[in-house]
Amino acid sequence: MRPIIHTEPTEHPEEHFQNTVLRPILKQQHALLVSTFRHSFPSLEEQAVANRSALLRQKIQKDVVLSATLTGIVLGQMTEEELTIYWNQRAVLAKRLRSMLIERLVDAYQCL
Repeated sequence: MRPIIHTEPTEHPEEHFQNTVLRPILKQQHALLVSTFRHSFPSLEEQAVANRSALLRQKIQKDVVLSATLTGIVLGQMTEEELTIYWNQRAVLAKRLRSMLIERLVDAYQCL
């Protein structure tokens, strides 16, 4: 069961999907996402805290396999109906998902 995240109501379908589907999945899968990233980029923890954010962003943008793996972790938690919505609006939702993944990982690595 996904965690419930309270957000302000919105009329924008992409934002509604983000708040009701993507955010709860990201929260639920947080440990797995961080662990997967850590496995693919173990030296990030050795970097200065100030440099981590830029290095993390660069790694996700350039490493296609890592990006696809992280996205797959999220998509694998969706129902068939949610996946249909995602694929129909993939251009917008994929961009939102990538941004949210990056921010979640940046926050996780700032705490280390």
